[in-house]
Amino acid sequence: MDFHHTVVLLTVYFAAAILAVALTKKLGLGAIIGYLLAGIFIGPHVLGFIDHPEAILQFSELGIVLLLFVIGLELSPKRLIKMRNAVFGVGGAQVLLTGALITSIAWALGVGLAGSLVIGGALALSSTAFALQMLDEKRLLGSAPGQSAFGVLLFQDIIVIPYLALMPLLASRSSAMDDGVPLWLMLLGPVVVVAISRFALNPLLGFFAALRVQDAFVALILLLAIGFALLFESLGYSMGLGAFAAGILLAESSFRHQVEATVEPFKGLLLGLFFVAVGMGIPLQLLVERFGTLVLIVGLLLVAKSLVLLLIARIAGLKLQDRWYFALALAQGGEFGFVLFAQARGLDILSGELVEMLTAAIAVSMIVSQVLFSLYFRRDHRAASDQPYTPLESVEGSGRVIIAGFGRFGQIVGRVLSTQHIHYTAIDKDPKHLNFMRRFGNKVYYGDATDIELLQHAGIREAELLVLALDDVQESLKALQNIREICPDLPVIARAHNRMHAYQLTNLGAKIVVRETFDSSLRSAQKVLERLGFPDSSAADIVRIFRDHDEASVQENAALVGDQEALIQKAVQSREELQAIFDSDTRHSS
Repeated sequence: MDFHHTVVLLTVYFAAAILAVALTKKLGLGAIIGYLLAGIFIGPHVLGFIDHPEAILQFSELGIVLLLFVIGLELSPKRLIKMRNAVFGVGGAQVLLTGALITSIAWALGVGLAGSLVIGGALALSSTAFALQMLDEKRLLGSAPGQSAFGVLLFQDIIVIPYLALMPLLASRSSAMDDGVPLWLMLLGPVVVVAISRFALNPLLGFFAALRVQDAFVALILLLAIGFALLFESLGYSMGLGAFAAGILLAESSFRHQVEATVEPFKGLLLGLFFVAVGMGIPLQLLVERFGTLVLIVGLLLVAKSLVLLLIARIAGLKLQDRWYFALALAQGGEFGFVLFAQARGLDILSGELVEMLTAAIAVSMIVSQVLFSLYFRRDHRAASDQPYTPLESVEGSGRVIIAGFGRFGQIVGRVLSTQHIHYTAIDKDPKHLNFMRRFGNKVYYGDATDIELLQHAGIREAELLVLALDDVQESLKALQNIREICPDLPVIARAHNRMHAYQLTNLGAKIVVRETFDSSLRSAQKVLERLGFPDSSAADIVRIFRDHDEASVQENAALVGDQEALIQKAVQSREELQAIFDSDTRHSS
């Protein structure tokens, strides 16, 4: 393939992906369906721009590797230990029960015992890329069903290794295992790698960060993610598990956020390419010729897995609403099914025709599960908005103040305003939260503060002030971006969760940024000084000087977000300036 042809193919890929994703996002179906449709149209079965999607699929699996690397960054080792019940308890139960049920169905339909075991084991696995992307798109990855689903997916990634090892036994070809990785190396290898890395990674990242060569730092991060993936693969594990281990090791590193920001663009691009490659591999001719059979297989797969997942979710204590999110996120077949079925075909466990049908069923199940998940999400949110809250349409007049987010922070602001008979409109998207607050006489309304149309309906154009008090950092940033689009001059007082969040809010135009623990920390510091013998007035002055200097530095340093080295240098300079102020005051007073 020459360079010109490669450039043409990339152009076709990006154009198709952009158009399809724009269409499906507009229809509320999510980006994944868009990528799949793009792959179907540019693949060998429709327009024929790409004849061999297998090569692209293999390359694009780097997207899954980087996805698991980023997820690892968000989990500390302590948090992972706490998830052991979700991983081995819920995950183990899901694989065992789903595999047994699907194996029984396949055997009842006339497939041999060995083939039924392969089908049951392969179809019990879900798609890591699809499930995590669906949950992430709907901001459910950190929720109870999201965390449970992640535990199941992590267990599935681990269980693939014994699956692949046992496959030759089912084909009565145990000699095929002779070339495998020795058991002692599989067990000891990861332990040695992790032990060395815990001491080596932080100094290594620090060294390259000190060079201040951004390209070299980016290359190092990609090398770590892909290097760990290849290393674990050589030890007999999946590449995704290796990348996840690398992320876990960096989760408590001081470079964690910079690493995550570096990998994010590559992860998204390669994941999109993965979904496009899956779409290209869907055989449309087979779909037409064996439509009834394919519908039966996909239907049995989705129903069987959903029933088991709903049962497990109930036993695990998830709420009814969360059980459906959990089940629909994991109901589809997974990318490891492609690998297992290909090996089963090579070992003559399954016929080529059956393997082709099963791989097509996995791809179709991905599309169907994505549609069902999106439809349930929309239905769930419509049902929530139909609860007996005061809808925004019935608000009489608009408040002088809009409070976006009515949790513990927003409630205090609202209570103070109420004492002065100042009318405000409070918006929150938690129906149960709203019902609870209304019992105490608060006038709050259901809605998502990131929704531009809802903000306009709430009277944002007539409001004098907006208090941004959302719990979620990303939602607050998205809400402020939308607010600035429709009301660029509206004064916004924003709640910040930490200093970095304060920088981001300042750059987006928040008039005043209030760090949620800043005032209470300063009051505590003042009490500490007083208990240590400082006069009350001196303690108050020290805290006042610190407050003024620190708030000024936040405003000044906000422009440096994105340049970590400059930000660190400025922070050090700011501390030295503050110390000089106090030292000068001490000399003058003495």
